[in-house]
Amino acid sequence: MRRFVVVFLLVLVVLAGLVAAEARADAWPARRAWTDRIAPADADSPTYAEAYPGFVREAAPAWVAEGIRLDCADFSITLLVEYAARHELPLSFRHFSATGGVDEARAQSATFTSKEQYAKFVRSRVNAMMLATFATRAIGYDEWTSGDHIFMDWNQSDVEPNFPGRSVWHTYVVGTPDESVFYGNLDQGEPLPIVESRSPVHLERVRAHPDRYSAGPRRFDVLVFRPGFEVPPGAIATADEARFVAVDRLPLRRGPGPARAADLRLARGAPVRLTGRWRDFARVEVPAEATGGRGPLTGFVAESFLAGAAPAGPETFARVTVASANVRLGPGLAHVVVERLRSGDRVKVLARSGSWSRVATPTTLDSPDLERWISTSLLADEPPPKPTGVVTAGLLNVRSGPGTSHAVVTRVAAGRRLEILEERPGWLRVRWEGAPPVAALWCSAAYVRRE
Repeated sequence: MRRFVVVFLLVLVVLAGLVAAEARADAWPARRAWTDRIAPADADSPTYAEAYPGFVREAAPAWVAEGIRLDCADFSITLLVEYAARHELPLSFRHFSATGGVDEARAQSATFTSKEQYAKFVRSRVNAMMLATFATRAIGYDEWTSGDHIFMDWNQSDVEPNFPGRSVWHTYVVGTPDESVFYGNLDQGEPLPIVESRSPVHLERVRAHPDRYSAGPRRFDVLVFRPGFEVPPGAIATADEARFVAVDRLPLRRGPGPARAADLRLARGAPVRLTGRWRDFARVEVPAEATGGRGPLTGFVAESFLAGAAPAGPETFARVTVASANVRLGPGLAHVVVERLRSGDRVKVLARSGSWSRVATPTTLDSPDLERWISTSLLADEPPPKPTGVVTAGLLNVRSGPGTSHAVVTRVAAGRRLEILEERPGWLRVRWEGAPPVAALWCSAAYVRRE
């Protein structure tokens, strides 16, 4: 009998373990980043953040048709939870704690084992005021897009109140700018069905209401998309300025936005003519000498990587000094983690802001316009390598890019001392006194003796 009891208890323990494992298997892992492309092999594929407006345009009307009942803040929260869980994206909400501080509810915490459990917890802790305060950033009216949220503190102004007789926070979700908004509501504490409003009067009141957030919508921090797939006619502000590329391998994209395809990657120091601006991207004309023989090209680059003068000196590299280092979407702990690097991993340092460094990681070297930030305290700068070498060939071809497919720009004779700016497998980017005024000068490393 005792043996039977022991066996029975062991079976219960095993079953409990299986149940726990099954529960954990149903949890919501973060296998993707909001900045990942939905179709990685397609350079024109949108990121998950860029696709979120389309999800809202589809989901919100469907939820209205189904008669789903949610309070206004709960509706906003549930939209984000549903989308993030569906695509296994990281998500967190900050809220006031019982002690008066601020806590953070992360979907990937061991506390939660399903999206339903997580959504229920967040909805019980977070209201519209906390969403506006902790989880969003302000955007201008011209930036509105589907899925953006408008947080109104009604009866805090002289505008006709939406909720007579009381002061209340209220949340709207933009369906299509200037066409529709969606919202939930309460009646005697019970949620009402989600509503879509296309009333011009209602839309104007939402757009113009002078609440404490300046009548503008706010965008959730995880939605780091930069609109650019559809640039309104006349929206690109014209300009005519001389600039130089400040980083190597800067993508020249077909449109403004890091999800657009890149036809060319520009070398550090390449001269360009800035002819227009759309948000934080610049339209540039690239002369033929900087395109590797492909002729003059026009495209878009991230303006933050353009400078008024050609950059001097080599680029800065650093190595990770800790066992595991979080790489975030912005300079601060509030930004989501999109990569983790290991001790010894090498990054290119693109910029520094306070105690944070913007870097190109091993996976983003070809796309420095993607936001990648790491705490500077976790890095050790590499000393610059010896930068010179001597030509050993009788007459060495110097090309516009690292490879024999690139055009020959000039030739240098044996004995010429070269300054080495960059290395690629088998190739060196160089310059020397009296060199042609071309940003990209490459030669075979096999015919250069290091000094």
